[in-house]
Amino acid sequence: LLIFSAFLILNSSSKAKTAQRIFYMFVIGLMLSAFYFIPAILEMKYTNVLSQIGGGADFRDHFVCLSQLWTSPWGYGGSAKGCVDGLSFMIGKYHIIASLLIFLVSLFAIFSKKASNFLKQDKRELYVVVLFFLFYLASIFFTLGVSKPFWQIFKPMEFLQYPWRFLILISFFSSFIAGGVAWIISRFSKGRVYYIAGFLVTIIVVILNMKFFTPQTINKKTSLDYTSSYALKWTISKISTEYMPKGFNKPKDYSQIASFQKINGNNIKLTSFSRKTQEINFKIQSDKNTNLVLPLAYFPAWQAFEDGKRINIKQDKKGSLINIWVGEHNLLIKYSETPIEFVSDLVSLAGLLVLILGIIYIRIYEKTK
Repeated sequence: LLIFSAFLILNSSSKAKTAQRIFYMFVIGLMLSAFYFIPAILEMKYTNVLSQIGGGADFRDHFVCLSQLWTSPWGYGGSAKGCVDGLSFMIGKYHIIASLLIFLVSLFAIFSKKASNFLKQDKRELYVVVLFFLFYLASIFFTLGVSKPFWQIFKPMEFLQYPWRFLILISFFSSFIAGGVAWIISRFSKGRVYYIAGFLVTIIVVILNMKFFTPQTINKKTSLDYTSSYALKWTISKISTEYMPKGFNKPKDYSQIASFQKINGNNIKLTSFSRKTQEINFKIQSDKNTNLVLPLAYFPAWQAFEDGKRINIKQDKKGSLINIWVGEHNLLIKYSETPIEFVSDLVSLAGLLVLILGIIYIRIYEKTK
């Protein structure tokens, strides 16, 4: 983005104005996404997200072999160490060939004195093709083992886990460049020829890729197989636990799954219970002052109220811990925004307001110009 922004500025007739607009774009973009990335960074300490770095997701074990980018078996499995994986990493032969051809044509048109005037008139577009081809090559580089030193130097890249995730960028850049075929055809053809050629290319692309839409298996499961209490609380929940607190004791089987119905005992009796998405209400009776561990993973967004008075929640290996006094009490556990989330939301709302006002201002300015 920074390189492409510099390119736009250098190729603009009004460099200062273009630079200013791009700066506003970045600022507004950061403001709009603040509601997500600020809490994700600042509240990471309350989760076990760092466990996703290393182990089976260590980037060192998931580099792509160069031959796999050209062709690799279409599978439904996962990524493994080496050049034999359960999924395909191929870019697409036609994308590679078309991208290379358009790149070479663009270079020829830029530097050759004999190049057609049709293309010479579009020098800026030709430069964009060349630049995106370089981005395309850079993205390929970061999927290969030769890029390992960069992954080791820039530590935040570890959060990507798998170098082959750069295929997202490779797909975009290769598709963009290959799409230049339509642009070049439009320069040398008019009317029906252009639309017929576009239609034929579309049909060919669909036919050639039909084989990739074949399911591996067809199961006969119903929605209950995925939404039953057992499926939700055990089968699905145990797949990934990176958002649980650090040091949290995970159940070893279904019988160990925590439940509010299990807080009876130890001088405490649950007399009533109700639960909503972000609110838990229950009434308990305690024979003495005690500490109660709620079957609720700790997070600072949870707030506890005893008989309408806010009480502290502490982190425990089995859930969230609160102090209970002797007697009968009404307890309310409520999930609300943390101060960090609240401020982040305000920043995003401000960004949205700035964007709307900016669009209105530009429209009015253009009319009065």
